[in-house]
Amino acid sequence: EILRKTTHDIGDALDNTSAFNDDETLCEVAEMILKAKKVEIYGVFRSAVVATDLYYQIIQLGVPATFVSDVLTCAVSASMLNSDSLVLAISSSGETQDIIDAVKLAKANNVPVVCITAHKNSPLAKLSDKVLIAAPSGNSVSANANEIRISQLCLTDALCSYIRLRIDADGRNSYFKFKDILSMHNVRD
Repeated sequence: EILRKTTHDIGDALDNTSAFNDDETLCEVAEMILKAKKVEIYGVFRSAVVATDLYYQIIQLGVPATFVSDVLTCAVSASMLNSDSLVLAISSSGETQDIIDAVKLAKANNVPVVCITAHKNSPLAKLSDKVLIAAPSGNSVSANANEIRISQLCLTDALCSYIRLRIDADGRNSYFKFKDILSMHNVRD
């Protein structure tokens, strides 16, 4: 029964996430990722899991990226970015002060910022150029954090799927180069 309830609630969370985000914004974010000379991804605590997954997907696509979860390193690294970079800030609450501080430093250097959060009016969302909403189901307060994490993963997977299509359409083959590197080291996807 718990598995059925959880599955139902996650389905509702994904439906809500789909409803809150439009295709145009997702495509614009994907294009920002493709155009950036460097993508820096921030996430701490639970959001670090999503940020790590996004990082691995993006580098597989041949996009130069780094993932930073250490709160001090986020700020230091953000201060060294420039307008050719892009920050992807992931925070379920949109109120994680260390992420907000890093984003403020990046914005001071004219770095565009995209956030993935559950709260469109959060301090992080207000600082960001583009906001993607990772929604909960609304069915259960206790499961919100888990549902938001799954919604964040869904959003990042959708972004990377779009990027993969664009790369294929452009005739780039960086994804296959990455797979060759993995196979040289006996690593399987």
